[in-house]
Amino acid sequence: MLGLALMLMRRVSPILHIVDNGHINLVDAVFSIPISLFLLLGMYQVRKVFIEFEIRNFLLDQYSKVDALTKALGRSETFSRAIQEIERSFRNKKCIAFLMMDIDHFKNVNDQYGHPVGDIVLMNLVQYCLEELRAIDILGRVGGEEFLIVLPETNQDQAIEVSERLRQ
Repeated sequence: MLGLALMLMRRVSPILHIVDNGHINLVDAVFSIPISLFLLLGMYQVRKVFIEFEIRNFLLDQYSKVDALTKALGRSETFSRAIQEIERSFRNKKCIAFLMMDIDHFKNVNDQYGHPVGDIVLMNLVQYCLEELRAIDILGRVGGEEFLIVLPETNQDQAIEVSERLRQ
């Protein structure tokens, strides 16, 4: 049996009560099923709206953390994670290294070949860096063609080695 309740004439009438109490109120019985179905459909639609809202909220949160063009972390997310890594390095008494990277004469690339080509250069650079860096390293775009790389548990010699590898 259906366990839905419906509201008729400002009173809640359980469907179970309408059928099982020995007598059937014809008006309640006739209207109970369609009204219950409309209520069920309404609840389903509200649930659907909330799920869509949660998905959009999640995507908005992701868009705020990731640079739309390069898919590297955005400026604020990069700095936030860098601070977390600094705190972790102090807590664990481990080394941490930071690299700043920018593309020399990048303005000339945009001026001579156009911004679409400049965008491709940036995307390829990020892809190359992500392939060369470890999973625990952080790469973020902090300016037009400026990037910050956070290297947890990395000493100075290792950082120089990473920077040389990326530079080539």
